[in-house]
Amino acid sequence: MSEVLFSQIIFFLAVGWLFFFPGYLIVSATVGHALTPLEKIVLSPVFGLVFVNFAVLAAGASGVSIDRDLALFIPSLALLFPLSTRLFRSFDRQEKKEDFPSSLLLETRAAILAGLIIASALLTKTVFLGNTIFPTATDLGHHLFWVQKIISEEKLPVYQKQKISTNGEEISLGQPEPIADFIIGEHIPFALLARLTGGDLFGPEPVLFLSLLNIFSFLALYVLARRLFAHLPYARAAALLVLALGAALWAVSGPQSKFVSGGVIGNVMGNLFIPSVWL
Repeated sequence: MSEVLFSQIIFFLAVGWLFFFPGYLIVSATVGHALTPLEKIVLSPVFGLVFVNFAVLAAGASGVSIDRDLALFIPSLALLFPLSTRLFRSFDRQEKKEDFPSSLLLETRAAILAGLIIASALLTKTVFLGNTIFPTATDLGHHLFWVQKIISEEKLPVYQKQKISTNGEEISLGQPEPIADFIIGEHIPFALLARLTGGDLFGPEPVLFLSLLNIFSFLALYVLARRLFAHLPYARAAALLVLALGAALWAVSGPQSKFVSGGVIGNVMGNLFIPSVWL
């Protein structure tokens, strides 16, 4: 029991270091002056995922091994953003920070209700779908094959596929054909997490990471709704309704930790990125 608890603590610390730490630094240094604290938190994993992916792509193209040392080092590069921003602002002393409308600040009651909604969704997901945690489709396994390839070879993979042809009892393989390599962005985060934690890809960590992305997806919908309905007297109630609908749809969806529709990793990340862009 203690070993499982320790591994989960390590996992959440790794997620925080890899994605939330660099993301929060970048958000605070760039657009943080126009955001509420909740919006900064919601956007942090978005900026962190993008930053880490591009950093690993650059490292891989330069021949740097994608190992545990790289996973530990890359987030620290985000410190360059606040340092460069402070240097730039030192030459512009007349800069004015825009104050975000106070009507959008998260109130205590709204925070409590939002927390209860998320807790209810997690409880529903755990109770009713906990015994079917393994994916019912092959998509996650397909992606984790490439993740394992990154871990084993410590470099970016060459995406290829081969067609299998049958002629009676004879089976032959066709020539390797390239696969669109933009899916590398779906594999890098899992590879770095596994490298940093030493976790097994057959464990709960990949699904748990997708679940975290889903939680932040409907949190992004929540803060976006608060912005869209800011001029209305029932803005907070409408935003909480959006959060409740998003959480409910996620809670009763399939065991792949998908959000409303689509179980692929790209869809899950897209569900987080799309509302975040509008913020």
